[in-house]
Amino acid sequence: MFGDESNYVDALRLELLNPAEPFGDIVIDYPYLECTSAAIQALTSFKKLYPGHRREEIQSCISKAVKFIENIQKPDGSWYGSWAVCFTYATWFGMKALVAGGKTFKNSSSVRKACEFLLKKQLASGGWGESYLSCQDKVMRKFKSALNLKMAEFEVEMEHKRKALDEDVNILMYRVNEKSLK
Repeated sequence: MFGDESNYVDALRLELLNPAEPFGDIVIDYPYLECTSAAIQALTSFKKLYPGHRREEIQSCISKAVKFIENIQKPDGSWYGSWAVCFTYATWFGMKALVAGGKTFKNSSSVRKACEFLLKKQLASGGWGESYLSCQDKVMRKFKSALNLKMAEFEVEMEHKRKALDEDVNILMYRVNEKSLK
């Protein structure tokens, strides 16, 4: 939804002028999850600061952007990330957008699917990695995944998952404190 403002037909014509044949689809910008998520979060914050300013237009924009985020979600509950480590990273942006748009575990199947995706991808170590080549135990990835689940008001039904999530938060707090003492 948010990206370059080019007309789609004009954009296709511009792509024909791409001098770098191996790098397709680089001449114009496309709608991105990351940009749309940031726009939803910014508009939600703006709406809180200035509740009377163009209220209907802003809410309409947020609603359309949230619908875009829901529509591009993968069947497994993840999103495709365009600018970094793919699916776990992108789920952070998808969840931030949905929560900013008023979605929760209780009222959104997209949020529930994203939570399930994260829980299925959690490693025995408590980290989240997408392959054996990923940086499986990086603090930020663990933080983002754990925060996504908390942020969505995730109702963990199985005790071992709740325990794992609580352990992740404790590990994060320890690592943050450990780094701040150095």
